[in-house]
Amino acid sequence: MDYQKTYEQYQKYGKGKKFEEHPDYNRYKKEQGWYEKVKSKRTGSFYQAEDLIKRELVPEDWQPRTKVNGTPVQYPLKTVNEIYRIRLVDGSEWLKSRQMWKGLDTAGNEIDLAMNDKKMYDCGRPQYSRKPEDPKDKSRDAKLVQTIDRVEKEIKYTLPFSPDEAQRLYDMKNGQRCNLVIVDSSDHPPVTVPSFEHFKSTPFEELWEMVTTPKYKLDRNYGDNLDNSHIG
Repeated sequence: MDYQKTYEQYQKYGKGKKFEEHPDYNRYKKEQGWYEKVKSKRTGSFYQAEDLIKRELVPEDWQPRTKVNGTPVQYPLKTVNEIYRIRLVDGSEWLKSRQMWKGLDTAGNEIDLAMNDKKMYDCGRPQYSRKPEDPKDKSRDAKLVQTIDRVEKEIKYTLPFSPDEAQRLYDMKNGQRCNLVIVDSSDHPPVTVPSFEHFKSTPFEELWEMVTTPKYKLDRNYGDNLDNSHIG
């Protein structure tokens, strides 16, 4: 969940305090704390190994994480471990992913934080009520104004599905195992897809049928019995 964007939406409706009472706000604060440790307050950029070495913030024998060619990796280092392909009731398809981010603090320590489903947020659906403009006016013809009574949850996705976007996310698995999951708008639970090529290239309806249709493997003896029966 993109908690920053969600928080901004609730603030737009004047319900920021309500969001602060929600468990998601704790996750928002945790992420803000992580950013404060791994980003420069002066530049707003993520700390990089070259910066820490140049500013002599790390010991002389400190060894940064490097790429295959020996150059330091760029932070945040993002590893995708799960990708979801989602079809909504309107037929649109979207992608979201589960990721682990690594950042450097000023001492050269890598700090991990799970960053899940960042391509979705709660845009909020305001529910309105009409109330007297003057709370003290109890007359039947008191002037009424429309106000936002509450905000109900409404999830929005921000990354449309395409084979290229699926490939880009898959390339971020950095040699780690990456689960592939499809989700339909029905009540059917999410289903794992074993092949990435099918995940990114097969039309959703065909892919859904492929991974949800039960597959039976006949026992050889049972098969022999069928061969010897009258069933053709």
